[in-house]
Order: sequence, then structure tokens, then C-alpha cells
Amino acid sequence: MRIVSVGEPSVCRHYRSMVPMQALILRGHEITICDSAGPGCPRSADNPAQLLGADVVLGYRMMFNNEASVRRAVASGAAFIWDTDDDMANLPHEGPLFKGMGARGVADVVQRLARIARFADIVTTTSPQLAAKYRGLGAKHVVVVPNFLASGSVHQVIRRFGTESVTIGWLAAHEHKADVKRVPIVRALRRLLTVHPHVRVESAGVPLALPADRYRFRRWVDIKQLPNLLATWDIGIAPLADIPFNRARSDVKLKEYGTVALPWLASPVGPYRDKGEEHGGRLVRDYEWFEALDRLVTDVDARQQLSANAHAWAVTQTIDHQAQIWEDVCLEAVRRRTSRSAA
Repeated sequence: MRIVSVGEPSVCRHYRSMVPMQALILRGHEITICDSAGPGCPRSADNPAQLLGADVVLGYRMMFNNEASVRRAVASGAAFIWDTDDDMANLPHEGPLFKGMGARGVADVVQRLARIARFADIVTTTSPQLAAKYRGLGAKHVVVVPNFLASGSVHQVIRRFGTESVTIGWLAAHEHKADVKRVPIVRALRRLLTVHPHVRVESAGVPLALPADRYRFRRWVDIKQLPNLLATWDIGIAPLADIPFNRARSDVKLKEYGTVALPWLASPVGPYRDKGEEHGGRLVRDYEWFEALDRLVTDVDARQQLSANAHAWAVTQTIDHQAQIWEDVCLEAVRRRTSRSAA
């Protein structure tokens, strides 16, 4: 098949387009990846010819610049898959997307996305919650496809499980400002730093109000450098507030922690509700964060076992083991488009 991927250039698209497309190349398919306005790649709205002749067009999230070209490609016989991985209707008000668009802008985006979903032969999402939402909006066929790790992204890491120095890290994004506001994680970390002089905290993406001599904040981490950063941490955390946006998230953060055998603590919300020690971590209710962190900081044996479990789980979550799911979705989209054309 000739498959063309278009849409919003973002970090999240790494898992929704780049990783599966690379796997499909290895299966013999012809792949073209084009951002809406990426460097060296003109908007397909300005160059629709790059979509013509495709068997499948895979559109990602807010692909409004591409919509006209996608419709031309579909009219010429291409199947159309549209993928989304965030609940845009429930964006946290603290995040930059909501602040940039405002309530009226968000409502307009959601309406336009609903139209794209109804036009698609198949809609793919990361969670059952999002799938149910788009079925309710009239999408013809919705498939839940989890985020999978890139081939070769699970690393062998030699970890030291001593207690002389422990770094706790949080890989976050701007939308996690909503979690900082609602989950008492900063209070728990501040107390932990008081009790344990050998503990340090780092966060990437969202700043935390912690003592500067014991805390480091990184505004941005390139995904290629992510393993190097995570390998320096001893415990990963994933606090989530119990709000609609978070209930539709994916579990890829815990998988990322697992790529470097990093034991984790996470909120029992959305994608993390069914995860536990066999996946490399423990679930923590809002009022238990200090106690959970304190136990894991001092329990070297527990950290060592959870580390092994995290790594073993991550090995099973690479695209090498799951590429068939994306290939089947593409084949089903072609079948549906062919049947519709015949009808």
C-alpha cells in the first residue's frame, strides 16, 4: 500500500504516526510523512498532488490545513483514517491550548473535528473514552489503538539502587499544570525533601514550586534525548487529577519510564487505573503521595523489583510486537472505501 501521513506536527504525533509508519515501511509499504507546515515539507493544502495516488491517507488531529487535499485524495479513491489522541472538548483551562483558543475557539475546533471524524472511513483513538465520544458524534467506525514504543527504544540500563542519592522525576507537559493545581504532589515532594536530605526532584515540561538547591526544571526535552534523561532518575511519577481530559489519556508515559527500567508511582486515573506492580509501579491516591514516595525511596528491594517489571513490560509494548494492528486498520480502511465506491 501507498500510505501518506498528514496532520498537526507535534511531539504526540511521534507515537501516532512516525512510529507506526516506520514499522509499516519494514513490512514493505510505501510511506510518505508530511506535516501541515513542517520544515522542508509544504502544506498539502498548497501541494495536493502529494496525496493523490495514495491508497490510504492517515490524518492526525487538527489537520485543517490538509482537509481540502484529503477530500480530493478520497475523491480519487484513497481511504481515509483520522487519528486523535486528546479530548479536545475537555482541555484543561490551565493549559496553553485552551488559553490560546478560548472557550469559543475550542468549541469551533471540536465541531470541525467532528466533521472530519464523520468523513473518515476509520477513526483511531488511544482510549475507549475517546472512541465512545466519536461514535456518539457519528463516526462510522472507531478503533482503539494504544501508543506503542519505537523499535529499539527499550534500553538495557545498569541501575544502582542505593539510598545515598535518589532522584525523583516527572515527565510532564503544559497541560499538567491542571494536575499541579488539583493533586497535592508539590506539598508531598516538599515534605519529602525535608525528611530525606539525599533526595532531589526534577521535572520536564511543567515547573514545580520546590527549593532551587534540590530541584531542577527543564522546559523542553527532545524525544531523542529522553532516554538519557530518564536514565538519570531513580523514581518516575505520573500524577493525574481525576478530570475528563485525563480519563481519555494514554498510558505511554509509564511505557516511556519502562524503556529505561524506571520504577514509577502514578494516580489511579484514566489510563493508569489498571496498571500496577507487574507493569513496574504502584498506584497512589491523592492524599497518599508522601507516604508512597517515602516508602519507595527507602525500600531498595521494592525499587529493584519494580524496575525489572517496568523493563519487562516495556519490551512487550514496542511497535515490533504490535505493527499488525496498524496494518490491519489500513487494510480495513481500504476495504471500507472500496465497498463504499462500489455501492
